[in-house]
Formats: sequence, structure tokens, C-alpha cells
Amino acid sequence: SDVVTENYRPGVMTKLGLGYDVLKSIKPDIVMLSSSALGAEGPESGYAGFAPTFAALGGAAHLTGYPDKRPVPLMGSSDLRSASTSAFAILVALYHRARTGEGQYIDLSSTETIAINVSDSIIDYMMNGRVAIRKGNRDESMAPHNVYPCKNDRWVSIVIATEDEWKSFCRVLGNPAWSAEERFSDAHRRWLNQDALDKLIGEWTINYTHYEVMELLQKEGVAAVAALQGVELYTDPHIKERNVSVDVVHPTVGKRVALGPPWKF
Repeated sequence: SDVVTENYRPGVMTKLGLGYDVLKSIKPDIVMLSSSALGAEGPESGYAGFAPTFAALGGAAHLTGYPDKRPVPLMGSSDLRSASTSAFAILVALYHRARTGEGQYIDLSSTETIAINVSDSIIDYMMNGRVAIRKGNRDESMAPHNVYPCKNDRWVSIVIATEDEWKSFCRVLGNPAWSAEERFSDAHRRWLNQDALDKLIGEWTINYTHYEVMELLQKEGVAAVAALQGVELYTDPHIKERNVSVDVVHPTVGKRVALGPPWKF
């Protein structure tokens, strides 16, 4: 093997007689990655951990959700981030081996893979003393920046970044009287009055399907996209043309629809 990966608590592989030193004695240039909850060193290194643990200790859970609600315990997405980070670390080690002939032992903390994804909040505290809070779908400066209700319990995401986009947005809505009010006259005022702005926008979007809102706004250069449910992903024209769903034949269960890989070679 070129690479060995394991996902036990630190020390388990050594107890099994499969620690890095043993593997290296058999194949000196082996690359081994040990992925654990909190890494192989430190006072908490012996802790077991699962995806919600990584999100909580890595800071992402505290930042996910709405200001007046509890933090959100992120589940499988934390595992996926840790796995993706592991893959990149392994590629770096293989590149190093290709250049030097030297193998590598990689000690990866799943909690730290989450922490690096919220590093902007850490830096903001270090530099400015600000503690980041949950803000739902809102942005630090752009408004509107949210998801809005549409017909049939569907939703659409709308983001406006410039004054030209705001003017185009208002034009699509028919330039309602409220759009000319002073409280919405520039980006900062719109940001300060987001609650009222979101309510007014929602009163317009609810009259259309999420696809209709998306098409109306995109046609005028405004960033908007339908939030698709599972069945809509299966029937979406773009997704279908990309052949994301593929027919496969399994020797035991027969013909099934499966999701193909998100890349095309």
C-alpha cells in the first residue's frame, strides 16, 4: 500500500500491532494518516468524538443558526469536511514522497479541520476583540441577503450586492412605494432595516413559485436561486442534462437509480 488511514482513538492501532513504527519497518516510505477527534497529543487526545462533537469544539456550531435560537449541532457535514481535509493532507504527503522518497505520518484532528473553516471569526477576535454571533442567512454588509417564502412551501435565495442590483430588483417588483423610502435608500440603511425589508420582500415572493422568482430576478442581473428539495434535484433540467442521476444494474437488487460522481473525466 502507498497509504494507510485509520480513524480510531489515538493508541488503538499501536495496541493492534499496526502502529506507524511497525508499518514503517515493513515499508519505509509508507504514508499513514491517523484521523481522531482531537489529535494524538494534548490533554483531550484520548476523547472519542463524532461529527456534532467536532462542530461544537471547532466553533462552527456556535456560529450556525439564528441569533435568538440555540447553536445548531452540525452532523454529517463535519465528517465530510474532516474527510476532505484528510484527502488533501494525504496528497501533500504523497507529493513530498515523490520529491524526497520520504514517507510521512499525519496526525489529523477532526475538530481542528472545523476550526480552520471558521478562522475568520478567530482572526476577528484576535484583531478586533469582536465575538462572532449567529446571524442566520444574513451577511456582514449586504442586504437583502436571505431566503424568502414562495408558493407551495418553497423558498428562494436572494442576494443584492450593489446599488445597480437594488434598482434592478425594485424594477422587477414594479417599483413599490416602500422601495423609495429613506430607510431603504442605501446599502447601510437597508442593512439596518433588514427585518422590515425581509418582510416586504417575502410578501412579494409568496405570490410566485421559487423558479419564477429566480428567473424574473436573474433576467435583470440579480442573484437569486431556488432552494431545491430532493425530488426537484431529481427532475431539475440542468441536473438531468448533467446525468447526475444514473441507472445502474445491481446483480441482486436489479435496476436502481444512483447518484453519479460530481466530476466528469
